[in-house]
Amino acid sequence: MTNAAGNGIGSANSVKTAAGEAKLPQTGAKESPAAVAAGLIALGMSAALGLASLRKKRH
Repeated sequence: MTNAAGNGIGSANSVKTAAGEAKLPQTGAKESPAAVAAGLIALGMSAALGLASLRKKRH
């Protein structure tokens, strides 16, 4: 089956290269320093809370 453009179904988001191969579009997955820092802070806080709950259960 093809769509109105004559492409196969599911290929509307793919890009054809010069060799005719289908290539997915690049979405620009970039690392933001602020997002990395926020993730590390969240990880640290959850680890601290987990350790604190283990200490309460032991005593």
